[in-house]
Amino acid sequence: MNRKLIDIIEVVDYWASEENSFSMYIDVNEPTCWACGQGWEGRHDVIRGSYKRGWRKAPLQICHIVPKSLGGEDHPKNLVLMCKECHDLAPNTTIPDIMFQWMAKQSYLKRLMAKIELTLSEFDISHSEFEALTKLSSDSAFKEWSLKHSGIHWPQSGYSGLGTKMTVSTYVGLLKHYSDMNAL
Repeated sequence: MNRKLIDIIEVVDYWASEENSFSMYIDVNEPTCWACGQGWEGRHDVIRGSYKRGWRKAPLQICHIVPKSLGGEDHPKNLVLMCKECHDLAPNTTIPDIMFQWMAKQSYLKRLMAKIELTLSEFDISHSEFEALTKLSSDSAFKEWSLKHSGIHWPQSGYSGLGTKMTVSTYVGLLKHYSDMNAL
């Protein structure tokens, strides 16, 4: 069976010209996850030239609204673009409205804040202590010390779409350790 694969640009072009049910304005010059809005700090924005290159390079996945395993079609009207994390978390149902409602409520920033909150609790850091640690983070002595005691994390299976980065747990752990060490 010779089946044509859908190109990401077909999905972008379809939804950019259609009113969508997932409350996302699709700017063809700024590739983002259509669920959480993650935009990778403008890394794939179209500055000059064709928008197609930016969308093809962005770490987005073509996702079925109604999964193929539940009878969904490989047609742009049944496809959206999401980051890997959203794709992994998305509902699997034959009811498109469930997917659209879920997509409309996603937020990359809310998810990041939840990860930070969790990490603070894992290191037993109160909100007032975090404020002090935030100020400490701009201290040149801390910056120099942290470079000697940290590394860049390689994400598993390209999960983040950003390549290497310092994890929240590394950064918060270093701040807490440095603060405790210097409080003695």
